[in-house]
Amino acid sequence: MAVIQSPQAQDRWFQAAAEAQMFGEQLRAVELFNGRAARLGFVIGLGSLLSLG
Repeated sequence: MAVIQSPQAQDRWFQAAAEAQMFGEQLRAVELFNGRAARLGFVIGLGSLLSLG
């Protein structure tokens, strides 16, 4: 038994799939930035600790 969907339902499905993919890509970019910012903060903190004693 084949399920026939309206074009609007298919459009909504593709729109939802595209939004999910974009969200995943944005999340990956944010996590990458967060990791870099954390490492930079660690290096700055360690440098100030070592230089100021």
